[in-house]
Amino acid sequence: FAPSVCLNHRTPRRMEQLNQYRAPVEKELNKIPFLVDLEKKTGVPKFYMVAGILGATVILVFLNIGASLLTNLVGFLYPAYASFKAIESHDKDDDTMWLTYWVVYAFFNMIEFFSDWVLAWFPFY
Repeated sequence: FAPSVCLNHRTPRRMEQLNQYRAPVEKELNKIPFLVDLEKKTGVPKFYMVAGILGATVILVFLNIGASLLTNLVGFLYPAYASFKAIESHDKDDDTMWLTYWVVYAFFNMIEFFSDWVLAWFPFY
């Protein structure tokens, strides 16, 4: 009884399936100049970098570590970047969209602030 006998006979087929999904992802990642440069400098494939970051994010969310940081990155930093890009563009529709986003964001922050103050009076909340 050798350990190599226990290998799953479907492994090559599963690797082919994985590569079918990997190819379109690699194609999209090649469109991001920052990742292309980072791959050249580090020698680590873009796919593995992105998979590692996504995996670490899933683990952090699952363990509830840094959840506020993650929500702030998604809810504030990217919209701020997109808002600056929208201001620089000549199209006014994207300006309106991001202005609406910031009004709704501020509204929910106000609700959260006051609801935290009110709900603090309830035990175990």
